[in-house]
Amino acid sequence: MALLVTLIMITVMLAVLTSIAYRQALDFKRSSRALLADQILLLALSGESWSKKILLDDAADNSSDSLEDDWAQLIPALPVEGGQLSGCILDLHGRFNLNNLATYTAATFKRDLADEKTSNLELYLNLLALLELDYGEERAARVIDWLDADRQTVAPGSSEDDDYAALRPPRLAANQPFGQPSELVMVAGYNAADWAALHPHVTALPTAAGKGATRLNINTASRPVLRALFANVIDEYAIDTLMEERPFESIGEFYALAADQLGYLTEAELRQRLPSALFGTRSEYFALHAQVSLAGSEVALSARLHRTGNQVKTLSRSFAYIPRLELLEGQADPLLSPCQNHRPSDEPGFDLESLQATAN
Repeated sequence: MALLVTLIMITVMLAVLTSIAYRQALDFKRSSRALLADQILLLALSGESWSKKILLDDAADNSSDSLEDDWAQLIPALPVEGGQLSGCILDLHGRFNLNNLATYTAATFKRDLADEKTSNLELYLNLLALLELDYGEERAARVIDWLDADRQTVAPGSSEDDDYAALRPPRLAANQPFGQPSELVMVAGYNAADWAALHPHVTALPTAAGKGATRLNINTASRPVLRALFANVIDEYAIDTLMEERPFESIGEFYALAADQLGYLTEAELRQRLPSALFGTRSEYFALHAQVSLAGSEVALSARLHRTGNQVKTLSRSFAYIPRLELLEGQADPLLSPCQNHRPSDEPGFDLESLQATAN
């Protein structure tokens, strides 16, 4: 009996000790993962802080923004303790702002369709045509009616609350600006294929009261966006020449060069056909895409930054863990960072040591 009791006690003690050791291992693993997650997030945030400094330094150095500026250079894989940090800053003024369509009424919609002068409406329809999408005027009208606050359609063939209520599932028009450009797929007549073609060329920026629509930055806009802007005035050969001459320090410099290249329009006529309210050479809104790899884990940071005066504010920020995918041969990685298509720099103009110090 004494031996049996001893064996039982030893068994109980072993079970208790095993349970304690198991729980301790779980707590250690949980604490380690929590510490790793904190380290990754702090590294990503350090990249955001550094990006703000680069944008402020650039604003102090010059009065225009272009792809030759320090902020536009691809951040190479920067080694930090136990991992690496990489990323890029994109100029959101290089894309068409969908929220610029929110200011249209039935009268201004009809006026801009008939006017030879380039407008945001014409720019958007031109972009749809260049991307080989349906560019009927009702396509732009549906976006306008999704954004505006009233319940009246601006053109025949458009959609308002009554039309959305009849869909399955039923919904109502947002009647407010887009928060994200991907909301475009919610508009009647648009689908995932439209978004796949449009998403590299459009954005959704706030339009400040009293300031009207935001302007395109002709120094950073892609070729399709520039072709959409200049479609009614400048031919493709002249667009190629103008892109080679970038960056422009001012709009006046652009008008002078464009008039000289065209030959058949004076600078005054060019200003009439291409209003300066549509484009500029200065940007306020930027997107940061950073990726942190640490101890086998990868996290992507996406942040929208607003530079105004002597400060840069973070308007939105999101984190996402990047899973490891087993891809078939020749299959594209759907999780590639937006920086994959960013222009790399062999000799970055920024100080990598300062970034590494910030990250550490």
